[in-house]
This record gives sequence, structure tokens and C-alpha cells, in this order.
Amino acid sequence: MTDEEGKVTDFNDKYLDMWKIPREVLEGGMAGDVRELASRNFADPQRFFARIAEIAATGQESFDLLELKDGRIFERYSKVLFVDGRRIGRVWSFRDVTQRYGARPS
Repeated sequence: MTDEEGKVTDFNDKYLDMWKIPREVLEGGMAGDVRELASRNFADPQRFFARIAEIAATGQESFDLLELKDGRIFERYSKVLFVDGRRIGRVWSFRDVTQRYGARPS
């Protein structure tokens, strides 16, 4: 989860395993630092950053299929959180669907 100021407010161990990001980075709370490390998993990191900016600007739910340079494929969903009609953040969820698509990690 991220808040409207770009801070990571919650995460789980599965996320750490999927993205190979040190726990300390997530506990530091800055989504930008997390995204920087995650971007290294892509052949085109700038495309990854551009899509996140697009998602944040829409204020809507999103779905993407992410193809990592090591051959893994993740589904990424996001949903905006509202409390009393006010946006307070976004929930991001990721699922490794590599086997479903027949890809093989290198």
C-alpha cells in the first residue's frame, strides 16, 4: 500500500521475495526508492516509471501484465483507497503468473 504522499504504508514478505527488494528499503517508506529497485527488473525501466505515473494520475483502478527481463511475468492490480470520500492511497497487488503464460525464468 502507498499513501497519497508516496510513502509505502504496508507490504508483505511475498512482495519482498517477488521483487528481491531489501526489507529495509520498504520499511524506509519511500515508494520512489522501492520503484527504483523494482525498475531494475525490466529491460525498459523508463516504461515502467511512465506507466506508474499514468496510473497515479488517473485515480482509477488499473491492471497490467509485467514482463521482467528474467522471463517472469507478473499481473499488477491497483485500486485507489477512499475514506469519507477522500483519496488516501492505493493498494497494489502482484501475482506471479509465469507458469500460466508458459514462460520460463532464466
